[in-house]
Amino acid sequence: MKPFAFSSAVFFLCVVANPVRAQGTIEFSGKYPKTNPVNNQVLIKGKITLDNGWKIVGNSVRAEAWEDGSLVKNFVVKLNKDGKSWGETKLVLAPGVDYNILVTVRVTDGDSWEFLAILGRVKTAKTK
Repeated sequence: MKPFAFSSAVFFLCVVANPVRAQGTIEFSGKYPKTNPVNNQVLIKGKITLDNGWKIVGNSVRAEAWEDGSLVKNFVVKLNKDGKSWGETKLVLAPGVDYNILVTVRVTDGDSWEFLAILGRVKTAKTK
C-alpha cells in the first residue's frame, strides 16, 4: 500500500471509529422562543431528550437572555413533573429589543457531566 493511501486509511479509521460521547439534546417546542405582545414578555418552552445512561442534574434549566453588547439576565426555569420538559415560561424583558436566548441544562452519566444548550433569538414587542 502506498504511504499516502495508508495514512489516509488510518486517518479515516481514527475519525470514524473514534467513540463519540452521546448525552442527548435540548430543544425549543414549536415556535418558541416567541413574544407575548400583550405584556412584552418573551415566552420559552421546550424539552430534553437524553441518551441511555444520562440523567439531568437537578430539576431546572437555566435561561439566559441578553441583547448584543449587554449584560446577561439569568432565569431559573423549573422542569415539569416528567423531569424532561418545561412549560411555557415568561421572561420579563425590556420592550422593542432583539434578545439572544440561551437555555442550558446539566447532565451526567455518573462518571462525568456535560451541558446541553440551545440558542434562540427573539424581539420583544414595542410598547404602544
